[in-house]
Amino acid sequence: MNRVYGYAYNIKLSAKQFIPDKIFSLHSDKDFIVEKVIAYFDHPFKVKISDTKTTYEWFHSYCHSNLFFGTAEYPNILQYPIELGRSTNLKMSFINLADEDNNIQIYFEGYKVDIKNFSKKIYFSYPFDYELQPYASKTEHIVLENSADFLLTRLIGHFENNAYDVNVLIRFSGIGDTDFSNISLKLGNLFGTVLKPNILNHPIRLRKNSIITIDLKNEANEVRKGSLLFEGVKLYE
Repeated sequence: MNRVYGYAYNIKLSAKQFIPDKIFSLHSDKDFIVEKVIAYFDHPFKVKISDTKTTYEWFHSYCHSNLFFGTAEYPNILQYPIELGRSTNLKMSFINLADEDNNIQIYFEGYKVDIKNFSKKIYFSYPFDYELQPYASKTEHIVLENSADFLLTRLIGHFENNAYDVNVLIRFSGIGDTDFSNISLKLGNLFGTVLKPNILNHPIRLRKNSIITIDLKNEANEVRKGSLLFEGVKLYE
C-alpha cells in the first residue's frame, strides 16, 4: 500500500519581486507521484515550474497562483497526477503580484513509488491573462506547442473582484467543430475555479501547433481583469 508523502518549499518575496530559477530537489530513494497541489500565501503570485531532469515545463507561461494551488481543505486534486523521477530537481521562478512582502509555502502531496514505465500522458497547461477596458472587445490567440498533441480536460478561471460579466467565445483550429459553443458565454458558465474546476466530460484533442482563439467582450463600465487556464495533458503516444 502506498503511504502519503509530501514535499514543501518556502520562499519569501519582497514587493513586486521576481526570483528566477530556484532549485528544489527531491529525494533519491524513490520516484514521486504528485496528486495534490496546495499553497499558503499572503498575496497572489505567479510561478513557472520545470523538471530539470527531463527539461519539461509544467506551464506554457507563468501561471497565476489562484489557477493552480488549492488549500488543505479544498486541494487542487490533479486529474492526471504528475510523475517525477527520483533525484529530480524542480526549477521554480516566482513573481510577486503584491506591493508588499509575500510569504509562500508550496506543498506537493502524493506518494513515493518505483515507477517502471512513466506515463505518456503528461500534465501541461496554457495560462492566459486578460485585461479589458470598459465595454471593450479583444481577440487573443494561444498557439499550441509543437512537441505533442494536447488533450484539454479542465477549464479554470480567476476573476478579479469576482467579476464574471465578460463574454467569451472560444474557437479551435485543426478539429471538425471549431467553436466551443453556439454563442458567447459568460466566463462563469465556462470556467470553474481551481477549487471547483469545469471538468470536461468529453475532453478535446488539439493537434500540436494548432491555435486556440479567444474572443472576449467586457459588458461592464469598469475595467475587467482575470486569468484563465486551459489544463490537460500532452500526448506522447
